[in-house]
Amino acid sequence: EAGSLRLSGHAGNAPGTATISAIGEGGLTAETTVLIAAPTADSLELTASTIDLSVAHPARFARLVLIGSACRGAPGPDEWPESYREIGLAIDAAEEAGDLDEVNRLEAWLWLDGPSAPEGRVTGPARNLFLAMNARALAAVDPGEEVGRPSAWVALGSVGVPTLVLVGDLDLEDIRQTSEGLAARIPGATLEVLEGTAHLPQLEGHPRCLGAIRDFLS
Repeated sequence: EAGSLRLSGHAGNAPGTATISAIGEGGLTAETTVLIAAPTADSLELTASTIDLSVAHPARFARLVLIGSACRGAPGPDEWPESYREIGLAIDAAEEAGDLDEVNRLEAWLWLDGPSAPEGRVTGPARNLFLAMNARALAAVDPGEEVGRPSAWVALGSVGVPTLVLVGDLDLEDIRQTSEGLAARIPGATLEVLEGTAHLPQLEGHPRCLGAIRDFLS
């Protein structure tokens, strides 16, 4: 089994916790909540992504798997790109109206199905799990402004462990571009584009995604 780190509150995390999920044959199978402590006993550090953590604490990593990853400081669009502008504007309108159910439906299309795919491409337990997890995140109390951190993008050359970058060919175009940049900037990193999946191939149980992770970590 491999593990993934999730800090965004989709698992109903309490403040100051993260969730590590085990990946088995059929996708996500188990969760363990852990504390991520900074070196000093009187502080607690939560990083925005696995990349931030690997840059800040490289000794804690032996290998790194990045799936549809964002990266602090990476170049990106200032507004919804044309390729998914219609869905993005609909999400904005639903948020303005306070219609969280509609936001959840549209975000499932955006992140799970992929904006270029028909809505409902992914069905069954994977969709139900996404909707349940995302609903918790949407209903969570706003934690306030994110603490400013240095760009990880400019420090990617310091990642000194074997790195596998996975991204779905149905994922958002800027996520795909960021993944290409990650693979180019992290020394020795390998990029693999997964066919027929979007931002959450591990949740779908995409066979090549899970196989690539097992092969890389074995």
